Amino acid sequence: PGQLLKEIRRGSWTMAATDTRTIWDELHSQRKQDEPREVGYQMWRTFMKKIGKGGDLKRDDYFSDLMLKEWATEMCLIETNHDDENIREDQILDLEEYGDYEGSGDFDADSSSSMDEMIFRALEAAQGEPIKVGTLVRGSSIQPSPNLLHDHPLHKSTVLVFQNDEKLSVGLILNLPDTNTFTLNSKEGVLLTEMNVRYGGSSSAVEEDKDNSPDDKPLVWLHCNAALRDLRIGAPLGDNGVWTCTQDQVARAIDLNLAFPEEFMAVEGLTVWEQEGGAGGIQGEVLAGNLEVVPAEQTSEVWQLLLTQAPLTVETLDNNISISKKAWAMGEDKSGDKDRAEDDSRFVYGSSTRVSDLADDALRVWMAIFLLGDGVSSAF
Repeated sequence: PGQLLKEIRRGSWTMAATDTRTIWDELHSQRKQDEPREVGYQMWRTFMKKIGKGGDLKRDDYFSDLMLKEWATEMCLIETNHDDENIREDQILDLEEYGDYEGSGDFDADSSSSMDEMIFRALEAAQGEPIKVGTLVRGSSIQPSPNLLHDHPLHKSTVLVFQNDEKLSVGLILNLPDTNTFTLNSKEGVLLTEMNVRYGGSSSAVEEDKDNSPDDKPLVWLHCNAALRDLRIGAPLGDNGVWTCTQDQVARAIDLNLAFPEEFMAVEGLTVWEQEGGAGGIQGEVLAGNLEVVPAEQTSEVWQLLLTQAPLTVETLDNNISISKKAWAMGEDKSGDKDRAEDDSRFVYGSSTRVSDLADDALRVWMAIFLLGDGVSSAF
């Protein structure tokens, strides 16, 4: 309730009053446009001028404009090798000007092949080695990023496989510190520390309860520390060195000076992938190129780097993103040849912004809006 009003107040929408004839005339005029990537852009500019906001139109490199153009490239254009006779000439992408194009979303010009692809992925998943619980996976290195237009938290992410069975896969995003902290007390009620909480995904382990206090939030507690493993604090998640533990175990370890607070991660929220009859889950995401497995020997190094991130504020936003990118790069599997080389050559239509840079910007904007919240206006 009130979602639209909230978005208007934060500047995502501008209110305008008009009549149906004006709207119809503008829609009709769009049919004369030769460039599909404008996608109503000129109509929007016309209305902005009519309501006295023409001063907001001076720049052509606003993030939202670039995202709209890239969405249009993704959804309204096709590759030049497409043989559909019903495709208009102005829908064909100029590969010579914009470089080799690969769709970055769910668009499939031949939707009839989707079932064949699902069967193929299921067969490959059955033949390949299953991805185990406790494994780290990272966001795709394919360009353009599969997460350019959706699922932005997974762009250049580091994800811990927390559950993987016949029904679904569950992952915990580890590289996105939140603004929230968790007050950790000893068994006697003495304040021990304020724990940094990380955004693990949009799903919750339990149903939300309006009567819950902020300290009742369901958290997953993790560590990747050899000394703590020797003390049997927690239980192993697979064999990569990552352990899960209870809040009481964390509090007791800190209270007895067996560990520092910074050696633990507290993660709120989950990321869930349904198995889709064996073709989905984490395995399906890896086969599709949306996620990549981090070599087991690099788990500890990646983990230790992520532990240096700070609670999210306007001041720590960019440094946290920088650390996140370094951890992502550190998780690359350098063994063997890559089937899909990175292509960083394409620019957003009508701009000097690389598509790869726009994907990074999209993640930053997502963090500012959905994690920083009220601090978003100060982040730009």
